[in-house]
Amino acid sequence: MKLTRDQVVAGLVARGVPEHVAQGVAMNFQHESGLDTGIQEIAPTSGRGGFGLAQWTGPRRIALEDFAKSQGKRIDDPDVQYDFFMRENAGPEKGAWQTVMNAPDAQTAAINFVKNWERPATANLNRRVAEYQGDSPSEGGGRFGGEGLGDPATAAPAPTYSHPLDAAPATAAAPAESRWAETAPDLFSNLGSAAGAGQSQRAITPMKPIPAMGLAQMEMNPIVSGTAQDQRALLAQRMAQLNSGRLFG
Repeated sequence: MKLTRDQVVAGLVARGVPEHVAQGVAMNFQHESGLDTGIQEIAPTSGRGGFGLAQWTGPRRIALEDFAKSQGKRIDDPDVQYDFFMRENAGPEKGAWQTVMNAPDAQTAAINFVKNWERPATANLNRRVAEYQGDSPSEGGGRFGGEGLGDPATAAPAPTYSHPLDAAPATAAAPAESRWAETAPDLFSNLGSAAGAGQSQRAITPMKPIPAMGLAQMEMNPIVSGTAQDQRALLAQRMAQLNSGRLFG
């Protein structure tokens, strides 16, 4: 679900986050996910990659998925992600979150958040800090939909993501053809080749179709008469009837 900046700020404020801190967090969420709760990182370096507003990755993504299941809700539900976010802030991210809560303004909150909570690689960290220093709601910063005050040439490239929850379902594979249908012609053409070895070969007189019979009747009429080739032909005909169900009709 694609959210607006105001929706994200309102969702955090409703959970007790001061408005200026919520604005600083929204700066980071905008950078991480474009404020799309269902966004999925493409070509992650490991695992399933980042997901959601904060691009939770690795064990933190697994914890988010488990939390959503425990609530009986989808992982892309905004309230699930807000609540999980606050749960992390009261638990494993408590120390990092306190530095954000101590910030006096939105820019400082954003910088403290990326430094201590998001913790990206050094090059990305320095670039984002520089962007956030000139980015605020009152100045129409880029993180809040304005033009921003930073140099576009030095701005971080937009991350590449996919949206798996909107992906078309995979097309079911066509059922494989019966192995019997694949092998029957060869089976019939080679039936009894070993038994007929060494015997003189002659043309087989076409046989009249055998009337449909029950299984018991078939058992009462074993194939015991005629030449070896006649027996093989009769056996092939009965096997074809058995495969089509005629022996049981």
